[in-house]
Amino acid sequence: IPTDNPYTITINRSDLLNTISRALVFANGSFLVKFMCSADNVKVIAQDTDMQCSSQETLQCVYNGQPTAIGFKATLIIDILSNMTSDEINISIGDPSRAGLIMPSKPSDKESELMLLMPMMIS
Repeated sequence: IPTDNPYTITINRSDLLNTISRALVFANGSFLVKFMCSADNVKVIAQDTDMQCSSQETLQCVYNGQPTAIGFKATLIIDILSNMTSDEINISIGDPSRAGLIMPSKPSDKESELMLLMPMMIS
């Protein structure tokens, strides 16, 4: 489990879940969704190269770091977000080849949640 991911995205869980669910329609057989992160937003992008169509939505977030791009398998991140109850989550990322950590932005006193998700290669 990486302990030194330098960048954190703080975003509304249900908005992200709904956006990824819509983008999944355009994710082709790879189910890849790309996150393009910048100072105050994250773009969720999916492409179907066979049908030459794509989806791009921009969500407001708090992001502390350099602009970066990272890809995740949409079906896995949907499962993770569907099983969390927090309204707002933190996604801690490093470079595009290192695991991302997903956790509630306000941890509970009774239990701790930490989800690890390996990224996918993006082009």
